[in-house]
Amino acid sequence: MKKGIIFLLLLVLAFSILPASFAHPGRTDANGGHTCRTNCEKWGLRYGEYHYHNSGGSSSSSSGKSSPPSPKSTPKPAPQQSSAPAPVIIPIIAVKSAMVYIQPVQHDDYMIGQVEYGTIAQDHGTVEGWITYHFADGRIGYIPKTVITQYESIQLKNVTVQVDKAYVFAIPSASGSANGSLTKNTTVQALGKSGEWYYISTTDSQGNAIKGFLSGTVAW
Repeated sequence: MKKGIIFLLLLVLAFSILPASFAHPGRTDANGGHTCRTNCEKWGLRYGEYHYHNSGGSSSSSSGKSSPPSPKSTPKPAPQQSSAPAPVIIPIIAVKSAMVYIQPVQHDDYMIGQVEYGTIAQDHGTVEGWITYHFADGRIGYIPKTVITQYESIQLKNVTVQVDKAYVFAIPSASGSANGSLTKNTTVQALGKSGEWYYISTTDSQGNAIKGFLSGTVAW
């Protein structure tokens, strides 16, 4: 009888310590639990997870647990700056009357017409030293580039003559021939610009048409 009681006590004692034998290593605290640090995945736990050995419950603990790295934000590409539009260059006849030739040869026998000052002479060909000019009636001729000047197209702008007499030149230079003059306080509309020179088309005080370049030093 006494042997049976001893066997029973040993059996109860074995069952009381059995859960601890199947638990993973590590000391428990006063609450009967601890934080997993070794082979956590093997026991179905996360590293740093606090759990109890006596009840099987677990709770996450921030103690000693490293936070997951925050995802790196992808830098936004810098907005592309829109490039400024290319300037519009206007080539024009720079003499009172330019000869047009049927071939790129300056000879009276090849002349087929004339073009007056200020006519736009946009090149339609690739002959070096010549503008390939198209007449309105469909004819094609050649004008030497030596009688061509140009200006950059701008938004229409009013400028006023600030001196007693301002000359209007055929080219954007005081060395060119004068196409006329304007008196002080005359306001004209500039169609284009070449350096400090304005290209204008207006009438003078006598009502005569006048085209050419007006210096920005005498009108603004």
